[in-house]
Amino acid sequence: MQVTPIQALRSAAIIASGGKVVRPRLSSTSATSSTSLDLPTSYFKVAQEGMRQTVTNGTAPALNVSYVRIAAKTGTAELGVAKARVNSWVIGFFPYEKPRYVVLR
Repeated sequence: MQVTPIQALRSAAIIASGGKVVRPRLSSTSATSSTSLDLPTSYFKVAQEGMRQTVTNGTAPALNVSYVRIAAKTGTAELGVAKARVNSWVIGFFPYEKPRYVVLR
């Protein structure tokens, strides 16, 4: 599967918001438009809890800090047909209880 960083951030934001799909914008003065996915809230809750466990018990323990609860998903971006070069990355959102921000590193 191929995704851009913006697409990955959008997917994290959809999970964090429980299905709200927001159109990205470059300026805070632009009007925000959004729609909602017609999926049960429980689906998003499971994904959110799994992403939190990635931080507390999984592959992103460096994000388990005392001052904010972060939820995340780690992965790799493989380059080239031979996949000889691999870049690790992480997407996530915070604060876990009331998400306001998504992050990709």
